Amino acid sequence: MSQTQFQTLLALDCSTELLSLALQTSDSTVHVRQLQGGAQSSQAVLAELDALLREAKTPWSAVDLLVCGRGPGAFTGVRVTIAVAQGLALARSLPVFAVSGLLAIAEQARVQRLQANTPSDQDADVQASWQVLALLDARMGQVYAAECDWQAGRWQHGPERLLDYTALASCTGTEASKAMVGNVRSALLAADVVLPATLQDANPCAAALLRVALQEIEAGAQPLTDPAALGPVYVRDKVAQTTAERSLQKSA
Repeated sequence: MSQTQFQTLLALDCSTELLSLALQTSDSTVHVRQLQGGAQSSQAVLAELDALLREAKTPWSAVDLLVCGRGPGAFTGVRVTIAVAQGLALARSLPVFAVSGLLAIAEQARVQRLQANTPSDQDADVQASWQVLALLDARMGQVYAAECDWQAGRWQHGPERLLDYTALASCTGTEASKAMVGNVRSALLAADVVLPATLQDANPCAAALLRVALQEIEAGAQPLTDPAALGPVYVRDKVAQTTAERSLQKSA
């Protein structure tokens, strides 16, 4: 684990149907809570953060860095995550580090691959370098996507963008050669889209946010000390379809 000036880190993410929390204590132990969230995340997140700290026997005064998902993701969930992180950072005078949810997906997939009981022939390369197309279900027939590259102990990613299901299924060129990782399997199956052969299931989670934040800080990145500077990433401004659009999509 990277050694930084931050010893106790608390992470949260509400950008999917899961409310995901993680706490890394000064002895590098990671405590996690993962619950059904969705629309209820705003009501539950503060109480669940308190419960996580109590379980780990860690007072709020010991926390020295907040880590949060900044999106993209569910519109309301991303706003809840940012608002809670801003409020806690302001109230407790804490720095905050924001991480892309697509990088969290890539990191979770990388760790799952390394921890698999039956690794593939390519897994020996995952520790040193790995290129993936990270995917997050955006609903409305689309996914959020970013090309992510693991090199020298950290992730870098290209532009975060939207892809239609059909565009995803017909990826060509360099994107087609990359592993695809994300939480889009159910959505693609429900839409009768042929699954990419390289698809690996992975969800963004708070524990992955922690790891990415530590990788970035080790590489020289700095957290925000002004909570007002923390902002969400939506990628898509339109967050819902009209009744007519849903009817047209269903008939199609």
